[in-house]
Amino acid sequence: MNRPPARQRWIWTGTPALACLLCLAACASAPPRAPYPHESLLTVVAELKLYLNQDPYRQSPGQDLEGQNIFRVSLKRLDALKELAAAQYADVLSFARGECLERLGRWRAAQEAFTAAAAAGTSLAPAARTRAANAGRMADLTDRAAFAKNLQGYLNDLEALQQRLKGWIDEHPPYPYESYARAETERTLAEAARLYFDNRMVLADGAARGIDLVRRLVDQNEASHRVCEHWLLAGEMYETLARDLAGQVDPDGLDFADVQKSWSAYVGQAREAYRRVAQADGQPAKLEGQARLRALDAYDLRLQAQAR
Repeated sequence: MNRPPARQRWIWTGTPALACLLCLAACASAPPRAPYPHESLLTVVAELKLYLNQDPYRQSPGQDLEGQNIFRVSLKRLDALKELAAAQYADVLSFARGECLERLGRWRAAQEAFTAAAAAGTSLAPAARTRAANAGRMADLTDRAAFAKNLQGYLNDLEALQQRLKGWIDEHPPYPYESYARAETERTLAEAARLYFDNRMVLADGAARGIDLVRRLVDQNEASHRVCEHWLLAGEMYETLARDLAGQVDPDGLDFADVQKSWSAYVGQAREAYRRVAQADGQPAKLEGQARLRALDAYDLRLQAQAR
């Protein structure tokens, strides 16, 4: 029996396998199935409700089964449902969108979504109007576009914003707005700390003020899900001061002995901050804390060897 050449045999026998691979690739790259109008709306809202009960200040945003931010994913799903859902679901869609947008810090867009839900005139209208007013208040308070356009003026506006947010917290607004206000206060304080420290060469007390603010940030937000991020920031600042000092005074020279005590103090404070994160079980930042701690130890050994 005549047999095809080896090259031809390979092509013939490889074709079915190649076809299977192409089919699998086509299936993998197929666009996601469009959601069903009724069932998907109920599914999206029901899943969303599970995570809306979590405190946005104390607990990190929930994740779906693929590890994505549940509020970002739900917002996309709700937007996809706009054209598919019947008109009687418009208020539910808008209200749910507003809740997602709030969790993502898009206060003005959240206000608009709640206003749209209230305009439907359904049983959701009273709650939607209240939520729209609160989201609008947060949008007005945190509007960075209204801040001064120079560094010192911007820093002054950040400090004023902290006071206004504190005033709202003292009013004990309904859940979740007290938590939102705490989270925004935390964010504002972190922003101010970074700005002072990053501009330490142009602000006379920039480094000291940045360190002071980051310490306050840690002390005031021990209950926050971001507290490890703040410890990392504190460690970064102390480590930067140590590296700045080593850059100004050569460790290979004669003068480093004069500043070595200050340098060691900065390294020790950075190590303590990183260690807190490295030992924080269950925290996403734990691995980063461990990595920074190892890198700092290596840096410490290298500089100590140079200074001998």
